[in-house]
Amino acid sequence: MDCKYCGQEFKKRTRGKDSNLYCSRKCAFADKKAKPKVKVNPTCVVCGREFEGRANAKYCSNECKKEIARMKGREYWHVHKAAAVVNEYVVKTCKECGNSFTTNFCAGNREYCSDKCARKQEKEEYKRYRKEQMKSAFVMHVYFSKIYKRDKGICQICGEPVAYDKSPEDPMGATIDHIIPLSRGGKHHPGNCQLAHRRCNSIKGTAMPNELATAK
Repeated sequence: MDCKYCGQEFKKRTRGKDSNLYCSRKCAFADKKAKPKVKVNPTCVVCGREFEGRANAKYCSNECKKEIARMKGREYWHVHKAAAVVNEYVVKTCKECGNSFTTNFCAGNREYCSDKCARKQEKEEYKRYRKEQMKSAFVMHVYFSKIYKRDKGICQICGEPVAYDKSPEDPMGATIDHIIPLSRGGKHHPGNCQLAHRRCNSIKGTAMPNELATAK
């Protein structure tokens, strides 16, 4: 039997895909490499654009491949979950501004016409909660100027200087932090208060002094 690539006679083998065509694997690879590659232009199933690639290729780029995944995700949402949250259109009154609005998405639980109204109401509820908390924990008045002077303008959490600025927009602005949080039994008096950056105060949250030391 003659080799298809080199023409050398060889004995027929019983194993291998090309055992009846080539005398060795080297000839088989060389022959396949020598064959001119046929270029095909498949069509992308997402954008419909023709591109060079394998005959069985479906996508022209990774973006189109990702878009298919997004489409499948949206389809899953509509089929399996949307029925649980989309209702008939109903007219409701916003709990914050009092305006009427029409909705069919989570209509049973929705109380606000927009995210803006929802955030505003949430802030108002927190202020009321904080006022009641301060009232129950009040021992004596705490004055910012005295706390600032006592702590020498140093944040008692991070140890860095604090500017004499109480602006809520400034994360490094000055705040009064309750050493033992009011929500955990702390009282509102100078001995339980310390100077802190707004950011540090927020990061500390409701942690106790020993918990904060452990976290560091």
